[in-house]
Amino acid sequence: MKKFFTLIFFLALSSRTLFAFSGGDGSASTPFLITNASDLNDVRNYLGSSAVCFKQTADIDLSSYNPWTPLGTSSGTSTKFCGVYDGDNHKITGLTINSTSLANPGTGLFGYVYGGTIKNLGIEGASVSYYYATNSGYTGILVGSLVSSSLIQNCYTTGNCTGNGTVGGLVGLCNSSTIQNSYSTADVNNSNVNATSYSGGFLGSAIISIIQNCFCTGKISGNSTLSGSAGLGSFVGNVQTGTNISYCYASGKITNSGTSTNLGGFAGRIYSFTGTFTSCFWNNEINSSITNGAGNGTAYGGIIGANTSTMKTSSTYTNAGWDFVGETTNGLNNYWNIGTGYPYLNWCTAPGAPTIGTATAGNAQASVTFTAPSANGGNAITGYTVTSNPGGLTGTGTSSPITVSGLTNGTTYTFTVTATNGIGTGTASTPSNAVTPSVATGIDDAQLDGVTIYPNPVDDRLYIKGVDEGEIAVYDMGGCKVIAAILANAQAVDVSG
Repeated sequence: MKKFFTLIFFLALSSRTLFAFSGGDGSASTPFLITNASDLNDVRNYLGSSAVCFKQTADIDLSSYNPWTPLGTSSGTSTKFCGVYDGDNHKITGLTINSTSLANPGTGLFGYVYGGTIKNLGIEGASVSYYYATNSGYTGILVGSLVSSSLIQNCYTTGNCTGNGTVGGLVGLCNSSTIQNSYSTADVNNSNVNATSYSGGFLGSAIISIIQNCFCTGKISGNSTLSGSAGLGSFVGNVQTGTNISYCYASGKITNSGTSTNLGGFAGRIYSFTGTFTSCFWNNEINSSITNGAGNGTAYGGIIGANTSTMKTSSTYTNAGWDFVGETTNGLNNYWNIGTGYPYLNWCTAPGAPTIGTATAGNAQASVTFTAPSANGGNAITGYTVTSNPGGLTGTGTSSPITVSGLTNGTTYTFTVTATNGIGTGTASTPSNAVTPSVATGIDDAQLDGVTIYPNPVDDRLYIKGVDEGEIAVYDMGGCKVIAAILANAQAVDVSG
């Protein structure tokens, strides 16, 4: 009997070290450190505990966990996330979920969050999909169901989110919880919109919740007949009871194949509403076929339709009480900023500098490799620009390598790379190695031994000496092929034309 109790005691001590993460002890002062996909997956071993804290220390690729199983899958005591997850301004990529078998779940990176906190985290390029026959699921890229005084702060999502129940780009359901200073650029699609379906670019459904200083820009669509009490809005699909939404905007286009009146430019279905909308905007130019900001047809003073130009003007928002950088009338928290586009949250910045790779010269061009910056500024990178020195010639693209054309053969160049996100363009990389573009000879380097190419001083023909026979291509200084011919030794090629 003594040996039996000794074994149990050993297992109890060992169970906490089975999931040791990359450091920390899970306390608020020394949180578990999440450095890789395996660490993140092990968070599920601490569901149900509100005392456990986690801190992400690097960007994480979840491609090796395809499909991902949400952290917290129901309201059960041991199956809901109740802790604190701090992304520490890092991001997660490679998130893929394609669920068809769970009834009434929360589907997202975090499935069911109960009294928990998620902050300072980005998810980029996600593909989240949920379909179940009862249509009762809650789907969002970051969180499926956020309930019971949970909190999300300073988070964002990009990618695609599809479901057939309640679907949002950031969160599916927000019930008795708070979301602040967050955004989504994800496209949202409700694949089977019916009487219990709600879709919004940012949030599927909000019940007795607080949503402050948030925005979304993705497209929102419903693919089948919208009927009954279903709701579709560019920001939120359903708003109930004492929900308060303030200083938020949506700029995405709504595509609706149904006929329900619960179609709103900003909010879809409004039910037993006792809350408030404060200074919220939607784009009535992109959604010109939608006449009301709210799906029930009520003209709420706090939901304002505006055209694209107006929504890209700072005074539109500062006159409506938004707390912007550079003004003090509306507060000193400086939640918002704006450039030449739509407003963005001030915690977002332009991306850092990419890491330069190798420049390789060609004929009047060069190919430049690079790696993405370690910091994207809290906003997904949308493109890269490579710039030559001298000349300032550029090439653009969304990934490495990028080619810069129009260079002068015989001139030596170096190159720098910048990254651009929704906020702006970041600082340039260090210069590349120097390269000199040159005219292609049309002859493999391996064939050059013993080969002489020389012009005829008498006429306009080119002579090739040292080739018994073979095919030769001749190019002009602009890189255009002049002629190709099958040659014998010392044969002349006429290039006078």
